[in-house]
Amino acid sequence: CTDLVHQRIQTIQPIDESLTQDPIRIFRLIRTTQQLQWNLTRLEIEGIRRNANQLCVNSKFGRYLSHFNKTFCSNNVSTLLAHLTHFVQLGIL
Repeated sequence: CTDLVHQRIQTIQPIDESLTQDPIRIFRLIRTTQQLQWNLTRLEIEGIRRNANQLCVNSKFGRYLSHFNKTFCSNNVSTLLAHLTHFVQLGIL
């Protein structure tokens, strides 16, 4: 409930465990925070930075490409720039 009040998104499991199990969650976390105009917690940001390399190493290419397209192939330029900015700020791109 406090996450709704404070408009923040965090994983249920510890972030490193969550992102190791499914690195594609990085795409979903960033897309969702941008869509809701919410914020990631400091722990999520640090976890994403630590686990960003898992996107290329532990993700099946088809799933990676699908989520990459959902994140970056938008007709809405402001949405696209927001996603791109978030990825750059997190050190993923």
